[in-house]
Amino acid sequence: MAEPTTTGEETRAAKPGRRRRRRGTKKAAAVRRGAAKRRGPKPGARRGRPAKNGRRRRPASGLLSLSEIGRRTGISYPTLVRYVKLHGVRLPHRGSGRSRRFLPAAVPIFEQLRRESRRGRPPRAVTAARGAVDGALARSLDRIEAGQRQLLRQIRALVRSLQKPLRVSVRR
Repeated sequence: MAEPTTTGEETRAAKPGRRRRRRGTKKAAAVRRGAAKRRGPKPGARRGRPAKNGRRRRPASGLLSLSEIGRRTGISYPTLVRYVKLHGVRLPHRGSGRSRRFLPAAVPIFEQLRRESRRGRPPRAVTAARGAVDGALARSLDRIEAGQRQLLRQIRALVRSLQKPLRVSVRR
């Protein structure tokens, strides 16, 4: 006698405590099917946090953000941030923090900083010389640590000898 087969619905109804494992989200499934559209701001839409009165702040005319300076000069954003940290006093700007904007006169200064800075990583000869210096420092540090260990052994021996009872003999 064959047992009747059960459908998925009956199995789920029979075991209400067990849930079916989900494989991804609806959005992931839509992407797998190729049905998802890219959503984002409309072209020309402005981004940014609205001002307290509900209206968006307008950027001050003629001032440039680091992204805009990067587009004009070809300098990467992280490098521009580094220049601002190191040479912020030389750069004409308005505001502070994320709302800092730079005057157009700052563009030639950024370009000058780029020309003056070293490019890329140091050559291998320089790193090898640094390694030799680091090796000499490591050897000196090892000698100092060995001296400290020896001194610590001597101090422990002295403490042990002082902890022994003192024998006093008097001769007449």
